[in-house]
Amino acid sequence: MLNPISLTVNYVKSSIAELKKVTWPTKDQTIRYSVLVISVSVAVAVFFASLDLGFSSGVMYAISKTPHSSAPALEAPIVPDLEEVPPTEAAPEEANGTINVTSPETTTESAPEQMPTVELPASNEIQLPSN
Repeated sequence: MLNPISLTVNYVKSSIAELKKVTWPTKDQTIRYSVLVISVSVAVAVFFASLDLGFSSGVMYAISKTPHSSAPALEAPIVPDLEEVPPTEAAPEEANGTINVTSPETTTESAPEQMPTVELPASNEIQLPSN
């Protein structure tokens, strides 16, 4: 069986012999190569940053020029009349088979349109009805 200590000593001796054969760069060469590596890294980073900016600007331009919905745009919003009409006002028009319900607010020309308001809960919790 081989001695592990002699194997380790032989390994260290051969490593030192190989390191003596290495030609090490001078201080000037080391600085020059380091500056070259840093400048090439910065140039590549600027190149890819400009590509990223160009592609993102192109995509944002394309998104802004495409319609956001496939449905045709409506000229005026359709707002349902949420007010209930008492049966006494609708009764005379039911005689001919059609029901035309108009409220006093919509018949005046000078009255501005009022949009119905909807109150939303302040929290996102689901409220289940109690039985």
